[in-house]
Amino acid sequence: MASKRKQKAQRAAAAAGFAENVRARRQHLGLTLADVAEKSGVSRAMLSEIESGDKTPTIAVASQITDALGVNLSELLGIQSRPAEIIRRRDRHVLTDASGVRREVLSSLSIARGIEILWYVLPRGKSTGSFPPHRAGWFEHLTVISGQLHARIGPADHDLAAGDSASYAGDVDHEFTNTGSAACNFLVVVHYP
Repeated sequence: MASKRKQKAQRAAAAAGFAENVRARRQHLGLTLADVAEKSGVSRAMLSEIESGDKTPTIAVASQITDALGVNLSELLGIQSRPAEIIRRRDRHVLTDASGVRREVLSSLSIARGIEILWYVLPRGKSTGSFPPHRAGWFEHLTVISGQLHARIGPADHDLAAGDSASYAGDVDHEFTNTGSAACNFLVVVHYP
């Protein structure tokens, strides 16, 4: 029971940190909510609710916001780079949306070098939602650890199973859906300029 309370507290802290960092980054750039709404495709009202901590964005919406602000999700979660780092499973930065889709950041040291390593857990029948194209020069590599995954990358559809991988330019729409009978775990390595 204490473990669940701790996890809930960690999720709440991550969401609050994300909200504060979105607002701080937006203000640092001199952008209004309307500016970020236009750049991200996320409504001004939703951005306001996210910044105030009233709403936790889906993974796809968080990605749209980070692209509009010119940062990656790890930075908005407040993950700092260090010379060397061990991240224990219990200490990972986790963002879970209302549908149960979970994204865990596995490495913050590499963020300063333009690489982000993420672990996704998709419940049965759930989707990440559609990620809009990243800026030109972004590249992603995905490997399915367990389960079945349908990957829509640009106009192409791919069905992947445990052990399968896909590499693709990140400047196209992409979406991942669990088509199996159990949770699907997959890793994504994002490289950005």
